[in-house]
Amino acid sequence: MEHFTLEPLAARHGDCLLLHYGPATAPGTILIDGGPSQVYGKTLKPRLKTLKAKRPGSAFAIDLLVVSHIDDDHIRGIIDFTEDWRDAKTDHRPWDWPVRQLWHNSFERIAGGNPNDVRASVFASFGTQSFGDIAALDTDNEDEHAAIKILASVGQGAQLRNDTKLLDIPTNQGFDGLVQPGADPSQPVPFGDQLRLHVVGPLPDQLKALRDKFAQELPKGPAASLAAYSDTSIPNLSSIVLLATYRDKSMLLTGDARGDYILTGLGNAGLLDQGRLHVDILKMQHHGSDRNMAGEFFERVTADHYVASASGKYENPDRATFEMLVRARPKEDRYTIHLTGEVADIDLLRAKERATTRDQQARDHKPLSPQWDDGADSLAAFFSHAAQDGYKFTVQTPALHPAPIDLLDPIGF
Repeated sequence: MEHFTLEPLAARHGDCLLLHYGPATAPGTILIDGGPSQVYGKTLKPRLKTLKAKRPGSAFAIDLLVVSHIDDDHIRGIIDFTEDWRDAKTDHRPWDWPVRQLWHNSFERIAGGNPNDVRASVFASFGTQSFGDIAALDTDNEDEHAAIKILASVGQGAQLRNDTKLLDIPTNQGFDGLVQPGADPSQPVPFGDQLRLHVVGPLPDQLKALRDKFAQELPKGPAASLAAYSDTSIPNLSSIVLLATYRDKSMLLTGDARGDYILTGLGNAGLLDQGRLHVDILKMQHHGSDRNMAGEFFERVTADHYVASASGKYENPDRATFEMLVRARPKEDRYTIHLTGEVADIDLLRAKERATTRDQQARDHKPLSPQWDDGADSLAAFFSHAAQDGYKFTVQTPALHPAPIDLLDPIGF
């Protein structure tokens, strides 16, 4: 028996994925992201306890931990994980799920230069002593607020970097500083028992552009620094994107990368056949947001399983994303959409988020988003109408189907 399974954990509005691979007698485990606050304690830690108890032998470990990028809804749970491990080490308690290595592109490495020098330059620019001080800054400017939010996540990344040193976790082994495609992007990273990891993103040219932008804007002071880190900069340009293959099965794990960047990376790696790629599982980027998606992506990258890890916060997943997906696939195609929450719950929060957005727009004297309409906006109505129109896809939620997506033999626990 052999496993190749993706397990999307309930991660609120973030991502927290477990990838199981290898022979049933000695399976490997990869953890990709840890979700926002509460996910580690409520979801990830209990699941790790179960895996430790159920796996054969006593040497359970996380073979690879991947932090796709430094957004709170991906990294916070990993910080909670390393803090818990740190406390165990301080108290001389055993730790049941050690990490053998970490892949993570820290802000300082992305920005270039010596990490200590980069941090010192940021703090000097803002007249502060920590990323936490920057995160506490108050502004009514929408773009500046978004950038401050990013810099708060930068502080989390710095903490993770310090924790990995304290915990002796090897980081970015085999890479020249940053996890990115190598000189020959077609060459995957061999990992364990026949598992291959193709690093599709981030794109080196875009990382260089981001680094140049940082070097140019930082000396101009806080306002320019904030403008340099709008919502599209760090998450979308620096997300680690992986194509994981085992035997003849494949998973595309996208972080929050934009669809056009992913297509470029796949093309650079020679993974497109006549401009297209079919995978068994596609983890939809940015929690199913239509801001990171275009219909062309769904036409060129198809899958048997589509995973949207989202709760309705920020209105993710967007109904428009699924509309693009369904338009890109023939009616008779059979595939499965996996949600990490119940459709009704997701729609309820999406409607509340729309109302909150409209209230803020009114206060800011901006044009209002359309008022929520169940028929036009809800996922439930769209899925129902698509089924009535003869589309053959199915929707799976935690109440309807266990979370793991088994491509080979089921993990069974």
